Amino acid sequence: MKLSNCIITLCTIASATALPFKRAEKCNNEILSMLQSCNSDCSVFSSEKCQNFFSNPFDIDSGCDTLSKEEKNTLYITVKEKQAISSLYCYKDTDGNQCPFINVLNNKDNLTEEAFMKIITDTCKSENCVNLTVEAISQTLNTAKYIQSAYQNYLDWYENGIQYLQTQCIL
Repeated sequence: MKLSNCIITLCTIASATALPFKRAEKCNNEILSMLQSCNSDCSVFSSEKCQNFFSNPFDIDSGCDTLSKEEKNTLYITVKEKQAISSLYCYKDTDGNQCPFINVLNNKDNLTEEAFMKIITDTCKSENCVNLTVEAISQTLNTAKYIQSAYQNYLDWYENGIQYLQTQCIL
């Protein structure tokens, strides 16, 4: 009888500890699914549903309450980076053009530092593009520093680009 009580107790403990992990996994999956959906198209990205999600990503599922601070931080940084990059892709200036920084995102493999700085200086032509680019670069730097994996040259360029945009663009 004592052995069966021990087994039942162990099973109960195992079940109780597994529940938060399942909730956390569901939250993580819901957030990643919503990110994919919101970043699929500019009209979807601009929707009230997606903008509410970007404002409060952990409201998507009650299981998000079980995430650790570290897990929440990782997901939050990911959400904010994707939001900033999608904002750049979806924004059009008064002439219907995308922000120049899109060219950096589309051409990372063939980019030189000179080409990068030209794109940064071209960004100064639009105040909205400056703001969106600063936000996108800042979020990318936060993500790269947090996960500690990125090409160091690009991170240096990004930091120099932010400094230029914040000090040299006079709008």
